[in-house]
Amino acid sequence: MLQQEIFYVYPKFRRLSFTEISKHHICYLTKYIKIQEIDEEVLDNIMWANPKNILLHPILYVTIGDRAEYFKARQKRLDNLLKYRNRLGGFETTDTDAVSNISVVTLNLFDVIFVPSTWSRNVLEKCGVDASIEVLPHGLNSNFLREKAKYVAWLKDFKDKKNAILLLYFLSHSGYRKGADLVAKAVKRIQEKYSNVYLVVKRGNLEDPYMGVLRLLRTFEIAGWMDEEGLANLYDTCDIVLSPSRGGGFELNALEGIARAKPTLVTNAACFLDYVKYAIPLQVECECQIFRDNPIHVGKGYQVSLTDFIDKLEYAIENLRELKQKFKVYAKTVRHKYSWEKIGEKLFNLLKKYGFIV
Repeated sequence: MLQQEIFYVYPKFRRLSFTEISKHHICYLTKYIKIQEIDEEVLDNIMWANPKNILLHPILYVTIGDRAEYFKARQKRLDNLLKYRNRLGGFETTDTDAVSNISVVTLNLFDVIFVPSTWSRNVLEKCGVDASIEVLPHGLNSNFLREKAKYVAWLKDFKDKKNAILLLYFLSHSGYRKGADLVAKAVKRIQEKYSNVYLVVKRGNLEDPYMGVLRLLRTFEIAGWMDEEGLANLYDTCDIVLSPSRGGGFELNALEGIARAKPTLVTNAACFLDYVKYAIPLQVECECQIFRDNPIHVGKGYQVSLTDFIDKLEYAIENLRELKQKFKVYAKTVRHKYSWEKIGEKLFNLLKKYGFIV
């Protein structure tokens, strides 16, 4: 019987994408081994007594930080982790096509790095990371695996009364990276042609600056936290999912849209290439700079053609019934391939491979 213990460090008490992914990892792993959950904010106060098997999520935020002033303190944290490690691994992503030199140096100190897409692995390898890198996608929880649709009652009622077509777009943060400006321009053109098309924007508690321009459209704005069942219900209520991101390591919202059999428009590049065959690809027009002064993500991303975006969105609206039947087939494949059960099993086997579990 396995008795191995792993210390899993992540932002435990914050509502971040990292946190939700970490919780799914932990939920699966605790079926078989002991997991000590550590909030990254208290990591520096822990007195290690002997070598540990440690996972960090995400590696570079925990060890470098997202602002330059964090670096000195985080370097001491990293030194301490290296001193008391038995095996040291973690999870990282790439929001652009390059990471900084200090990121490469840091990642090369790890025994294994888990990334969510083939593109992220290629970016790290291109930048000089020679530590072991394994692709471990994000997964779909049980609400996204169900066959039967459920709905957000008030929104479904509006949709039925107005014979509306609802476009779903997620804007919790990083509006430029997630193509909010392109969504605003494309949807404006579409709404000028179709009086029954509405944009549904799901955002977090904090308001992204691009919300201002999106509110100028015929828009429903849903703010705050939703549990996973409510989130799946939102997808089921809407008709088309928009994800013209310029960068990102996986973009789970797009995969969730496909899993709920919704025609989903995605950038035909970067992380989307792992599952673009199940989506409607948007032509890339050019490369573009995404961040200024980011200590981790220093490269470029991919901007879709606005003309192609508008054309593909109009096509999806005009052929919605046929596309929904096509995406029902895609949904079955995606649900099977990306269930959290399968992702958790893969993680467990990889941890055995790299000596975290013996």
